[in-house]
Amino acid sequence: MKSVVRWTGGRTMEGETESGKVTPIYSDTAPSPMEMAIQAHAACSLVDLRVGLKDRMEKAILLAEALGSRVDTKLLGAFHFVHNQQRSGLHRKADIILDGPVAVNTTGLAPNSAPSGPSGNSVGELWLDGRSAFATPVMKIWNGSQWLATSGFQIDDATGSYTLGEQLYFQQDVFPHADNTINLGSPSLRFANIYTGDLHLRNDRGDWTMIEEEDYLSLRDNQTGKTFRLVMEEVTG
Repeated sequence: MKSVVRWTGGRTMEGETESGKVTPIYSDTAPSPMEMAIQAHAACSLVDLRVGLKDRMEKAILLAEALGSRVDTKLLGAFHFVHNQQRSGLHRKADIILDGPVAVNTTGLAPNSAPSGPSGNSVGELWLDGRSAFATPVMKIWNGSQWLATSGFQIDDATGSYTLGEQLYFQQDVFPHADNTINLGSPSLRFANIYTGDLHLRNDRGDWTMIEEEDYLSLRDNQTGKTFRLVMEEVTG
């Protein structure tokens, strides 16, 4: 496949295919090279859509709306396509197909946040946000109005803190990342109640286990193996 592009004066050009088809480029009525690149990608996406629809194409009108993110004057980044299918009064809209890889950065700036070309993002667009506030990069998805973490947690972009407004159920053990380094709660943020079986306590001085017997509590010194029964007095009145 071979094509030739000729300069015809000013900024205007024309392209000619091997078979002799001529296309004007960059005139008052013809698209610029970047606009042609976007249109070419959109046309290819419609070809794929047409093949996928096969026999369902009767009376269908297909349209691909294309957005291209310009990285600089000579480079296009991601392409965003919105395909519309109209048929017998039915309008179907499949919001986005992002033709390109997941956006990855460490700046904290969302994809296309400072566009040189068309603005906006596509519903379902993905962004791996690797800003320094996060312990590990966070995968986010654009829902049409905001970027949401795909994990289901609410994440504070400034501090990297995770919040979950639902209950958590664990099927495996839960461990701190290092021994004796982090707290469960704080003096000002306490848990109301703790429900547990035996209670194991250990620091640099002692190692004890509180055991619930049928009618009393006992403490076992895990360093000596000795067990002590707690003497309790019933409170009446």
